[in-house]
Amino acid sequence: MQLTVHADDLPAATAAATEAVAAAFSEWPGTSTVVGAEVLRADEAAHLAAHPAPLDLVDDTGAAKLLGVQRPRIAELAATPSLDFPRPVASLTRGRVFTRASIEAFNSRWERRTGRPPKNA
Repeated sequence: MQLTVHADDLPAATAAATEAVAAAFSEWPGTSTVVGAEVLRADEAAHLAAHPAPLDLVDDTGAAKLLGVQRPRIAELAATPSLDFPRPVASLTRGRVFTRASIEAFNSRWERRTGRPPKNA
């Protein structure tokens, strides 16, 4: 959620923003938690909008290196719904592109199974 409030000072802006966020979350189904907030002056927000920070991206090859697997294994992992593999941020002619953070988060929760799966009889 991105929110803009106009106020004469920081305390007034904080109060207005807090009220607006509380109102928005009261209409959201389920449970929601605010995990952070960033306060910017209008000129700072305009500068950031004009100069966004670059994303730290990896392609299939980079994702494979981060996970310690061969490149074809990335397609297998992505095709296994139970693993909840990250979605690519883009699919290009040369392949998919992921955020490094999403691949690292997957790696931290992935329960690897070594060896070949048993054959079905």
